[in-house]
Amino acid sequence: MGSWSRRLAGFALLLGLLGWGCRAQAPVETPLLLCAAASTTGAVEEIRDRYTRQTGQAVELNFASTATLATQIRSGAEADLFLAANEGWARVLTGIPGLVVDRIDLLGNGLVVVLPKGNGRSLRSPRELLEASFASVAVANPDSMVPAGLYAREALVRLDLWESLRSRMVYGDNVRTALAYVETGSVAAGIVYRTDALASSGVDLALEISPRVHRKIRYPLLLLSHGAHSAAARELFEYLQGAEAAALFRKHGFAHLSQAGPE
Repeated sequence: MGSWSRRLAGFALLLGLLGWGCRAQAPVETPLLLCAAASTTGAVEEIRDRYTRQTGQAVELNFASTATLATQIRSGAEADLFLAANEGWARVLTGIPGLVVDRIDLLGNGLVVVLPKGNGRSLRSPRELLEASFASVAVANPDSMVPAGLYAREALVRLDLWESLRSRMVYGDNVRTALAYVETGSVAAGIVYRTDALASSGVDLALEISPRVHRKIRYPLLLLSHGAHSAAARELFEYLQGAEAAALFRKHGFAHLSQAGPE
C-alpha cells in the first residue's frame, strides 16, 4: 500500500468515531442505499427519481464528502453502492477483502475558480488569487482528505501558489460547503468542481484550472458486498453506466466515462 493510501486508511480510523450517515442495519425489503459524493447531489437525485419512476425500485440517497462516506462504509455501514469522488478512497475500500464486488470509473470532472455572483470579473490565471482583493479563498478541507480539497491543493502546489495562499484558505467540510461560502459572499473566491459552478446560481465561473496541474478527477462507482446478492442493486449499478444516466450526468456537467462522448 502506497504512502497516500496508508494516510487514507489511518485517517479512516479517526473518522470512524464520528458516527454513521448510512444505515447500520437493513430489514428485509428495504430500499437500496446509494452513498454518493456531495458534488453529485443534483445529478444523482434526478437520476434516482427517473429510475424509481421507471422501475418502482426505491433508492435511498446519502450525500457527504467521499472521506466521510468511505469511512462509514469501512466501519460497517450497509450501503449497496458507493459513488466516490476520488480513486484513492476507492482503493482503500477495494483493499478490504470481500467489501467491493465490482467497480468502474464512472465520471470525470474538472476544477474551477468561482467568485460571488455579479462580481463581473474573470481571471486569466490562478496567480491572480495572490492579489490583495482575494483575502479569503474557500476550498474543501484537504486536511480531512476531502477529494475536492486534495485536488485543489495539488493544483496550487504544482502552480507554486499553495504556501502563499495557505493563510487565506477557508475550509469547508465538503465541496458544497466551500461553494456555499462563495455564494453567500463570505469569501472572495473558491476552488470547486466545474459541476458545482454550473449547478449554482450564486457564483460566477471565473477560471477553468488546467487539468495538467492535478491528477485526473475520477468518480469510481462501487458495488458493495451488501448489494452483492441483490438483483436490484446490480441493475442500478448497470443503469448508472447506461446511456440514459449518461445523458443526465452530462446535463449536470460531468463527463461520463463508460459511454462514448467528450470528457
